[in-house]
Amino acid sequence: MAIMTAHVAQAITDDGDWSRTLADIQRALVPGGGLVFDSRDPVARAWERWTPANTRGVHSLPDGSMVESWVESATEFDGLVTLTERRLCNGSAEETEISVLAFRTEEQLRQTLDRAGFAVDRIHGGWAGEDVGSGQGELIVIAHKPA
Repeated sequence: MAIMTAHVAQAITDDGDWSRTLADIQRALVPGGGLVFDSRDPVARAWERWTPANTRGVHSLPDGSMVESWVESATEFDGLVTLTERRLCNGSAEETEISVLAFRTEEQLRQTLDRAGFAVDRIHGGWAGEDVGSGQGELIVIAHKPA
């Protein structure tokens, strides 16, 4: 069984790298072995809610330090979204972390899995088995390497 959690599939932004990742996993699995991963459904357009107004928060660390954090995003092209995370610790200099996420559609995921030799068992739209498009904004993929 291969499991990719925390939307890590979206951090593989290059299509060639994504194809190689799936091919490597497929080669490593025994016949009948499973692949499960989560991705965000681009139809839900989650990045539009990743704004400072919606994500700003202040957190207390165990040492008493206060961290203010927020997120902002910008759409790029071909399903890519740039996510900028900002943090201020005790009002000091701002730390910034920038990442790019790939938002692949359900159809794109099915096609790339098929090309890599996987059989898709199910794709759910949420963690409780909801249908895709149910408003949960998830794509929970369950596939296997055919016997």
